[in-house]
Amino acid sequence: DKTTNNFDFVELYNPTDSLITIGDYSLRILKEGATSTTSLANFSSTSTIAAKSFFLIGFDNYKNSTSTVVDISRSYSLPTENTATIILYDGSSLVDEINYNPANIASGQSMERKSFVNNQCATASSSNEFLGNGCDTDSADDFEIRQTFNPQNSSNFPEPRTSPTTPQNFTIQFSTSTPVLNQNIS
Repeated sequence: DKTTNNFDFVELYNPTDSLITIGDYSLRILKEGATSTTSLANFSSTSTIAAKSFFLIGFDNYKNSTSTVVDISRSYSLPTENTATIILYDGSSLVDEINYNPANIASGQSMERKSFVNNQCATASSSNEFLGNGCDTDSADDFEIRQTFNPQNSSNFPEPRTSPTTPQNFTIQFSTSTPVLNQNIS
């Protein structure tokens, strides 16, 4: 799960080796001091999360925050002052939850589940950025603040995967006399 302050999204990650149908799932929020949850999102019967892949839910403020397209959009704004717990249910069974404290997340940052590397939780940034968000020990330590948010949706490549490589000796030549773009990669 990933959530961010000011840009309102929740990203779900499927750490399993199987496709998950989330038609019976619901995303709910329990605001500080509340005695019952409020619905954030229900999913269509055809909604799925592929193995090792993502599903992005965007709320009201999300549409102006990034070019990453949401998988579903819902009308809601996450709290900007009070804490809350965001809960994912499969029917009435708890699947996962995140304690959300907007005071800990600055504008442009996000809270992200850590990667699971060599049977332990590790930061999901730097060399672990493409290793998925599989850390789940049911602890607040499963999450970290990401300095620059980077939401992923169902169109992103599955993770874990290897980091993309940077082309070496890459040049592009453009000629105004012909409508052709030539590239040389060595």
